[in-house]
Amino acid sequence: MTLRLDRRDNFWFTLLHEIAHILKKETRTDVDIYHQTPDEIEAKANAFASSHLIPEERYQEFLGTASPLFTRNKVMVFAKKIGVHPSIVVGRLQHENKIPWSNLRNLMDSIKPVFAKYIIQ
Repeated sequence: MTLRLDRRDNFWFTLLHEIAHILKKETRTDVDIYHQTPDEIEAKANAFASSHLIPEERYQEFLGTASPLFTRNKVMVFAKKIGVHPSIVVGRLQHENKIPWSNLRNLMDSIKPVFAKYIIQ
């Protein structure tokens, strides 16, 4: 885990992605045991992270009602309804090319301040 990208959505996605590897005991060194390529393993971990952050059925409903215009308000209402930070919704929309990377940037925030209070200086 790293704060290199310093975005809330990236932090939580990466954490859940890595938890998926741990829970499924799938690592690159175990690829031969599972007869899967690393790409399959990574795709499964990505799917685990995505579906745990935003339940797939709810996400598909949101896409159907909000598309093609994903406004700040629509994202905020949906995020509140499912109990996640709006940046998680924006990150997924951006990742899936539903919106340009430059859209809704004002809903993205840094994860570092969340951890700053726990760091002893």
